[in-house]
Amino acid sequence: MTIFSYITRFYRYGFIITLALVSFQGCVNIKASLPAYSYYTLESTETQGYNHTTFSTIALELEVLPYLNTQRIMRISPQAKAQALTTTKWITLPSLLLQNTLESNARMQGVILSTLGAHPIKLHIKVRKLAIYEESKQAIVALDYTLLQGQSISRVRTLLSVENVQNSSEQAMINALQSALDSAAKKIQNALCDDTKLCTSPKATPH
Repeated sequence: MTIFSYITRFYRYGFIITLALVSFQGCVNIKASLPAYSYYTLESTETQGYNHTTFSTIALELEVLPYLNTQRIMRISPQAKAQALTTTKWITLPSLLLQNTLESNARMQGVILSTLGAHPIKLHIKVRKLAIYEESKQAIVALDYTLLQGQSISRVRTLLSVENVQNSSEQAMINALQSALDSAAKKIQNALCDDTKLCTSPKATPH
C-alpha cells in the first residue's frame, strides 16, 4: 500500500469520527433544550358509596376538531393565530379526557355511555372551541350536542362554557380551561337527562 493510500485512509476515518462526534453533540444539545412540561387532567366526578340496580345505555360519539384534539393546550391571539402553551399539556387527548368525564357523570345517574355497538339512542358531541382567547382573556369551550333516536334527530343544542382567565400565567390559563371543560361536561349531562328522561338518582349503599 502506498503512502498516498495511507494518508487518504487517515483523512477518511478522521472525517467520519469528527462527523459522528458532531452528530452526538447535536443530539445532546437538542435533548437538553427540551422544556419540562406540567401535565393536567379533569377533575374526577366519581362518588363512592352509591349504586344503581339498573342502567340505561346510550351510544356516545365524540368529535373534537383535529387541531384542538392534541395534548398541546392552545391559545388564540387577537389575530386568530393559534399557539400552544410552552410548559403545560393535557395528560392525554382532550377527546379522551372529555369522554371519561361524560361517562363518569352519566354512571352517577344510572346511564352508561358506550362508544361500542349500536343502541336505540345516540349522543353526538362535536367540540368546536377549546382554547384560551387572549383578546377576551377567557377560556372558551363551545360544542354541538345532537341526540338521535334511531336515524332521526330528536334534539340539537349549542352549549357554551366560558371562564375568565385571572392573570397571564399558564397556571391561570389551564385552571380556567379545566373549569370550562368541567362546566361543559355538566351541561351535557343535564341536557341528556332532560332530553331522555333516563337519569335516575343513585341508591345509597347499605353499610
